[in-house]
Amino acid sequence: MSVGADWSDLAAHERPGWITGKGVLATVAAAGVLLAAGYLLAVAWRTGYLFPLERVELAHAPERLTGEEVREALAPHLHRNMLRLDVRGARRALESLPWVDEVTVQRVWPETLSVTIRERQAVARWGGDSLLDEAGEVFSPPPATFPGGLPQLRGAAGQAGEVLAFHRRLERLFHDTGVNVTSLTLTPRGAWQARFDDGVELAIGREQPVQRVERFVDVLPALEGGGWARIERVDLRYPNGFAVAWSEAAAAD
Repeated sequence: MSVGADWSDLAAHERPGWITGKGVLATVAAAGVLLAAGYLLAVAWRTGYLFPLERVELAHAPERLTGEEVREALAPHLHRNMLRLDVRGARRALESLPWVDEVTVQRVWPETLSVTIRERQAVARWGGDSLLDEAGEVFSPPPATFPGGLPQLRGAAGQAGEVLAFHRRLERLFHDTGVNVTSLTLTPRGAWQARFDDGVELAIGREQPVQRVERFVDVLPALEGGGWARIERVDLRYPNGFAVAWSEAAAAD
């Protein structure tokens, strides 16, 4: 029996850790392809050729905001690439604008950024340079954008909601008279003062303001002198009644 058998053929087939020259070339070529693809992908990402942003769409045209304000707020957060848009930053920037109440910003694939803006609805002027929205929150947009015909409300910081609520109560109480409360003030001493669109002044005072006004409204139709149309000023700051100052025309009758 021969013990000097030739193991060369077996060895040639059982060398799994060895790579032939052709294998090395194939591996290098594949790595080169991957590197080139990665480079091109990075360039496409950086330049915006991959998922480019083509348009920004507003759901509806703002009434109080200008297009320039919207563009300036969005610009720092946009990118030519859809994936690199700062959606949260864009939403926060728009929400910081005084007239903006709520914002939705979302990607609409493959190429659009959709923006929906809900503006605040001003219901009154507050102080000298601010407005109140429906929730009684104070906001201060440019005075040139203030709507006309709003009632003027005044009070200390933190009292806006209270003053707005009482204004609404007065509007309901005087609804049948056909007049509107155009001015309402809560003084630093806690007293209420109102003025109507026909010029009538109402001194309400501090104690039980709602009850005082209700009592006056109940007897208003029976007042001598022709009722509301002949009144100039009313003082409700009496424990058991009120004082009425009639207009000059009423006094002459």
